[in-house]
Amino acid sequence: MEASKVREGGHTGLTVGFVMIAAAVAILIGWATDKWFYLVPVFLLELGVFVLLLGVVTKKPQDHQGRSWTMYMFLWGGVMVMLGALLLLNDIFPNNVPVLTAVFLIFAGAIAMLAYFARYR
Repeated sequence: MEASKVREGGHTGLTVGFVMIAAAVAILIGWATDKWFYLVPVFLLELGVFVLLLGVVTKKPQDHQGRSWTMYMFLWGGVMVMLGALLLLNDIFPNNVPVLTAVFLIFAGAIAMLAYFARYR
């Protein structure tokens, strides 16, 4: 095998290790608080922050359509963080689904606008 083929997925081991640790921490938080529902939002928050940090650290060139790897990582990391936070907020402050839905739509719209402007700067 060529060395370049092996290096394409260079962060796979780091990602697998972090996902295992994040799952363990989410399980422990669910167990400690006796709210197993917290497993999902805590896991989303941890993974979202990891993806955001991975987007900052890794540098890949833009593809032929002008999309950058960093913007892709910021998009999905931000979505995971936002969903995790909204799930936690809905549990802490119940019956606020319309407000939380509006916050998520504002966030998604802001990300879409940032992606548009980042492409044409």
